[in-house]
Amino acid sequence: MTDSLIDQFAIEQLLYCYAAAADARDGEAYCGCFVDGQVRIRGQYEISDGHEVVRLLREYYPWTMHNVHNRLYTVEGDRASGFCYCVASHATWRDGKPYKLDLYIRYDDELQRTAHGWRFVSRHLDVLAETVVALEPQ
Repeated sequence: MTDSLIDQFAIEQLLYCYAAAADARDGEAYCGCFVDGQVRIRGQYEISDGHEVVRLLREYYPWTMHNVHNRLYTVEGDRASGFCYCVASHATWRDGKPYKLDLYIRYDDELQRTAHGWRFVSRHLDVLAETVVALEPQ
């Protein structure tokens, strides 16, 4: 396997680890996706505290499911840039009734290879659309 494919696979794994950390409400893992644990997300949401993100997810959503889709990254030495799409599903309550909120997201990323593998330097988050669907009580 070429170094380029290894890098692409490693970056893909980082995207999945980020999504899994959010869904698991794991602040250490979430922050660990960033260089030096310093969360830097810009765009429609300005986020610099990964533990606060995890706390808010835990407080407002009984469950979430972040699905990573199309991705395209260019690697140049120990730096990479690119984007991925994600559908982030959130169970929530409105007026005492259960709903599912889906956010259709594009992340534009800057990454750096570290001693621990690829990590985000920064992410730019754009919510392209959202849907809200009423859920049937179980």
